[in-house]
Amino acid sequence: MAPTVQDIMTTPVVTIAPTDSALKAACTILNRSVSAVPVVQDNTLLGIIAEHDLIQKIVCTGKQSNIVRAADIMSVAVITGTPDMTHRKQHHCLLKKTLSACPSAKMDSFLVS
Repeated sequence: MAPTVQDIMTTPVVTIAPTDSALKAACTILNRSVSAVPVVQDNTLLGIIAEHDLIQKIVCTGKQSNIVRAADIMSVAVITGTPDMTHRKQHHCLLKKTLSACPSAKMDSFLVS
């Protein structure tokens, strides 16, 4: 049987709030050795901040990362997988959409990995 996302997912999920700073997002990505961090409020996935977002929306614009909020730079069109999705299918989705991360969520948008 092929491994599922649930077999390899990281829990608990490392997240930030929409009111957190871009600096906190960057530090979370660096300290947790991940390529992106989900933005969550009341257990609902609102968006995601990837390394690319930080470079494009903070570094290249000269904005101050300790002032800009996560909600201002997050990508809101988040493609999610499900815990029962095969790891191969999730990987194919990442490659096809040129994504660096694919959070796993249940049907009610509750983030699980």
